[in-house]
Amino acid sequence: MTKRVWVAVPFLALSVAATMAAGVGTFFGKVALEWDDEDGFNRNRIKLLGDFGFQDPAGKKWIAKQGAELDGSSFTPLFEQMVSLPFVGEHRRASVLHDYYSRQLSEPWREVRRMYYAALLAEGMSESEAKSTYAVLYGAGMRWEPKGSTCYINCHNGASALVWKPDVIDSEINAALEILSEGNPSLDEIDKAVDAVILKPGPHLFSQPKREDAPGAAPGGAKEDSEEDQ
Repeated sequence: MTKRVWVAVPFLALSVAATMAAGVGTFFGKVALEWDDEDGFNRNRIKLLGDFGFQDPAGKKWIAKQGAELDGSSFTPLFEQMVSLPFVGEHRRASVLHDYYSRQLSEPWREVRRMYYAALLAEGMSESEAKSTYAVLYGAGMRWEPKGSTCYINCHNGASALVWKPDVIDSEINAALEILSEGNPSLDEIDKAVDAVILKPGPHLFSQPKREDAPGAAPGGAKEDSEEDQ
């Protein structure tokens, strides 16, 4: 199998200090990974060669563990169309963490989105660009129900994973992005604007199928929801 190894150079001490002073969180460790060049169907398939993490402004540590295999599936084609491919550019470290926790399903998807936004700022992205990127991912990215939630306990005890993708188009996301030109909205305001324009945010949880594959695997094969369940 042909593989390429890539290592992200860590922040200089001065950059880390400035990031912490700004209250946006800081990365620790390095992103060392292998690219799987032989997977012709997924150009984003990687394997982490070491632990890597991020401490958010609240002090919570988000750690992607060595050996994790990621494929960028938490970043849907619409996100790639409107922003960029994952694992590249200004959001590559943030993307690794988002994709890792999207496969672990251990944290609520909304909290993982907020971590991603803070990580974008720590990467050096401007606040306005980070908010635009966050808004697109909030609306178009993969969503899930965390294992152990009341939904599992009450309704889906036998399900291995509940993962879905919003049924959304670029014009809906663009309508929400218009609020970014009207000032400096908070993340809560962005969430509210995106929620208001997406007509079909995803299958009703009660219609999610039981899946036999491992948690965090790509949700291919999940059945479409009926109009009554939207």
